[in-house]
Amino acid sequence: RLPSSPPLNGQSPSKRPAAESGGGGAELPGQPPVVRQRTSNDTERGLVARNGEVPERREDEEQSDAKRPRTAEMPHGAGHRCVNGAEPVVSFLALPTPRAAGGMKSKSKEWRIIERATDMSFESEDDSLLSLDSLRHTKLTSALRREVGKRLPRQVLKNIATLGGLLQELARIPEDDGSSPSSSSSNSGTTRHSDEATKEYAAWGMMWDSRCTWVVKCSKPLPEPLFRAAIARLVERHAALRAEMRDPYRFFTAIQQAMSVLDMWKNQGPRPRGVLEPAQWLIGRFVRWSLRNTWPRISVSRQGCDSTQGSGCLIKVLERSPTLQDAEYKLWGEAREFQPPFRALLAPYGAEAEEGALLHLTVTHMLSDGYSIVPLLDDLVNLVAKEAAVLGLSDAPPPPPLPRVPNMFEAMERRIFRTIEGTDDAEGICPRITPHALTGKNTRNAHTTFATLPVEVVTSIRRGAVRVGVSDDIAMLALLGVTLAWFVNRPTEQIAMIVPQRDGPGENDMVGLFSDVRHLCICTEGLSFAGVALRLHHIVKERLWTVPELRTQFETTQLNFEWTDFQEKQGFSQYVNCGERAESSFHPLRISVDQPDRDVWRMRVAFQEGAFDEQQREQFFQLFEKSLSMLRESPLELVWPADCPKGIASAPPA
Repeated sequence: RLPSSPPLNGQSPSKRPAAESGGGGAELPGQPPVVRQRTSNDTERGLVARNGEVPERREDEEQSDAKRPRTAEMPHGAGHRCVNGAEPVVSFLALPTPRAAGGMKSKSKEWRIIERATDMSFESEDDSLLSLDSLRHTKLTSALRREVGKRLPRQVLKNIATLGGLLQELARIPEDDGSSPSSSSSNSGTTRHSDEATKEYAAWGMMWDSRCTWVVKCSKPLPEPLFRAAIARLVERHAALRAEMRDPYRFFTAIQQAMSVLDMWKNQGPRPRGVLEPAQWLIGRFVRWSLRNTWPRISVSRQGCDSTQGSGCLIKVLERSPTLQDAEYKLWGEAREFQPPFRALLAPYGAEAEEGALLHLTVTHMLSDGYSIVPLLDDLVNLVAKEAAVLGLSDAPPPPPLPRVPNMFEAMERRIFRTIEGTDDAEGICPRITPHALTGKNTRNAHTTFATLPVEVVTSIRRGAVRVGVSDDIAMLALLGVTLAWFVNRPTEQIAMIVPQRDGPGENDMVGLFSDVRHLCICTEGLSFAGVALRLHHIVKERLWTVPELRTQFETTQLNFEWTDFQEKQGFSQYVNCGERAESSFHPLRISVDQPDRDVWRMRVAFQEGAFDEQQREQFFQLFEKSLSMLRESPLELVWPADCPKGIASAPPA
């Protein structure tokens, strides 16, 4: 069953009503139902299950959690607040490919790092890497840079077909490639403050008071001095946690709107001819120069964090609670107050003595995204172990020094200036920033439906993904893409997604706002379900998405994956408790997929009020179950049968 709702704003969650029978739609043969939990802004919540009962997990399934594929992370989304304090994140995962024939060979250090970073197991050097997705490329390059000091470009990695080819490429790369720790900064794992504090950087975003929030569970005692010392080193290491605004906040809104006007004038305005053409070029050059030099700035505070007293409300340790649940309630009561850019709370728990603790980390959304929990948690684990050795709290040897983190603000500033100039980067990836929308960004009241995908359904999706040869969440993306195509009665549908955009050197080790909205075209015409899934895998791997237009950004359906990394790292793991509440949206239809636990998924579907009636909302889930049946039983069947007329007049298969 789903865990209870988390406390919201320090209040206890309400009890859920018992499951009731009912609901329309055809049942899938031999498959448990998708459990719906409908909510609206005005009505009481209720559970509706296909068989009248929420499927329960068996003991053997719970005991086999460690054997199941783990999920990784990706950013939640620029411009969106975190839900109930937990910031799950998006990913495009890759399941292990079938083992290739070949003799077993002793695994080297690089081999084991590759397995751990990709969450895959390789038995020979002939095993394929073609199913690796963009997120795993990011995590793999980060792990190689951190642990062996070798920087592997993404463009090189994505063209390597086998494990043996990757190991050979790593053998050719010198260890000292500019990514190894410098002697002056690696001993403490921090960046240099002298250079950062004297500069100001152009920054993007209008979300200074918005927050990205994560809860981390520590399964062992975490003494207060150790916690304060590790957080102090974490703040020193990441510049985003020490940011200060140098210009009034309202300037950011005004200049980003001005850049949108420039983009519209340049790309959508009338084309001058004759003598007016050089005049327009001169005007455009002057405007771009003005934007570069008047853009609002952010600086990095020279002051770090006092590990003993803290700096204001930056660090706070709560009194020990008797149970984990009591610590969680107390934590959420304290988490309402936030002073940008960063805050850390510690809530220990234990009846007689401290047994563990919950850590609440909050970073301003203007300088962080959902993926930022990856470097935060990795660095925190390393710094806790290092400070424990320094304070004499552990007999284990200290971990190796962390690599120096590049200046995040310089990376973000380059993106802003590249967006102003309209140029691409050296690799042609074009990570420009999506301009601020001039029209259409209106909050829409929504009817929110929660649909639980129990462990049996998730297992069938993962099994179908292996059959098709894609990752499990690419299979889920294909399921929702086919569902939307049938729902809108069009073989081609464009959706908005939040993507990571962390392709620059060292960007996967930074805390920063790199994620952005991109439009992705889902084409189902003339393709089977397997064809749709393989095409989406190619689009994601090659990043063949487009920047949204200024006036149509919010007219499409938005789809967002909010995965959580449940892997424990030296006693630390991300702690998620998915809640339920009515939501609003900028889009007419918004679909989010999150994880209450490792093997249960949940869809939050926000239908714009007045645009979709109850029958249409019910039809959406019926079509989703039909697409799920196609994945399980006939992935090679055409999404639109050959005898079905194409276009808007066509009808989805019965």
